[in-house]
Amino acid sequence: MPAAELQLFRKTNDGVEQFVGSHRLEKTAAGDTVRVNLGGDPEIMCKSVKTNETGDRRTREIEFEHTLKSTKSDTVAVSCVVQFNGEVTVEEAPLEYKLNQRSPRSAQHDLQFTMTLPPNEEVKAKFAVKVKLPK
Repeated sequence: MPAAELQLFRKTNDGVEQFVGSHRLEKTAAGDTVRVNLGGDPEIMCKSVKTNETGDRRTREIEFEHTLKSTKSDTVAVSCVVQFNGEVTVEEAPLEYKLNQRSPRSAQHDLQFTMTLPPNEEVKAKFAVKVKLPK
């Protein structure tokens, strides 16, 4: 899995999103699992797994899965940013996302999405992307 930054937001009773905390993940090898407590909150767990990676030296097809689990009594939204060192095309995504190029002169892209966790539930999102690596 590429490097990623996970940010936790909580909706207050009046509907305002409040930033709780964030965590930076480093690049993860295929089959490795990463577990994170977001914002120092033991009630929110994130597990990220790269499930598959194929391709050649210039183009990689990567599949990964984010699993978020909450034992909280309120709904929280987790904003995720996955950073890629290359030009990204999203092949499959189960929720709304946004691709951003980090700078006009670089081929580095960020995939941004938000996952909403209902109280005491687990939510999974599987992604498939194609990454064209810079020369």
